Amino acid sequence: MLDGQVTYVSADTFVEEQTGLAYYKALIEIDSKQLTQLQEKIQLYPGMPVEGLILTGSRTLWGYLIAPIQDSFARAFREQ
Repeated sequence: MLDGQVTYVSADTFVEEQTGLAYYKALIEIDSKQLTQLQEKIQLYPGMPVEGLILTGSRTLWGYLIAPIQDSFARAFREQ
């Protein structure tokens, strides 16, 4: 696994012709030390597909449980 920083994400999805699956194009910068260590084991090529996990923050179990209730209260008091 490598750590990197997402520098660009496409505004819309693209569709894989063979599978019909939708995906986003993204640019990810990887630290040069990690890249050097990886290239000792694996050869990378431009355009190679990757699977990434994007960390957006953390929540407690209580936060997960109470979020739907908070969302419904927030919507209940809005005028449409």
